[in-house]
Amino acid sequence: MQVSVEEAREKLPELIGLIERGELVTITRDGIPVAEAFVCWNYLKWLSCERMQVSVEEAREKLPELIGLVERGELITITRDEIPVADLAPSKAEKSGLDPMSEA
Repeated sequence: MQVSVEEAREKLPELIGLIERGELVTITRDGIPVAEAFVCWNYLKWLSCERMQVSVEEAREKLPELIGLVERGELITITRDEIPVADLAPSKAEKSGLDPMSEA
């Protein structure tokens, strides 16, 4: 779901409910995405929601380890020159119990 900053201000309680049910909400300003909000499944399991940060180079070297951490629920932000460029998070298929490799 995508909403403007103004809509997000007006509908915050409603958006929080959607996020808690697993909806990804992208907040935009003048049509440009400025933030994403999604449920931290670790928080619901009484675990930390803090993100681990790794550089692109470190991610390249340690991708199998990072995937293992993500499979256990960790949130990882990949940075280039200390600027976030990508996020690794458990897939919706994993959270729903679906096998992403099974045929439809």
